[in-house]
Amino acid sequence: MPTYKRFVFTLTPLAALYGAILAYRQVGWQADGLSDTLKMSLLVFGLASIVTVFWGRLLLKNYSTKLRGTMAGGLSAMTLIPLPSFIGAFKDKFITQTLPFIESFTEAASYAFSTLSLAEILSIPLSIAVGLWVVGADQF
Repeated sequence: MPTYKRFVFTLTPLAALYGAILAYRQVGWQADGLSDTLKMSLLVFGLASIVTVFWGRLLLKNYSTKLRGTMAGGLSAMTLIPLPSFIGAFKDKFITQTLPFIESFTEAASYAFSTLSLAEILSIPLSIAVGLWVVGADQF
């Protein structure tokens, strides 16, 4: 199996599992916490598949080194982490509050980056480790 496919098939389910754990930690106590956790993990799975395919194909398709593996893992995490918060904030600003597109986009982006937690920031080195591990398995 090509390296970039192994990268996608490894990081996508792990990101969805990590997202489900974080979502359950935040909303698990609510009456509909299980359904919210499931919705959030499916959203993270879909977004993670898109993001990991993009970075995996861009960096690992033709030439894979350990540096490219770590870059693919880190860039995937840094792209993926703020996306669920950004989507929720953008939907709220653009549809509910009917703000202009550019203003909604900038406010949602600032909100997404201002709400990062330690657990989300810790996922960056974990994703880097997955990228290094996937590429390193080819080189041994």
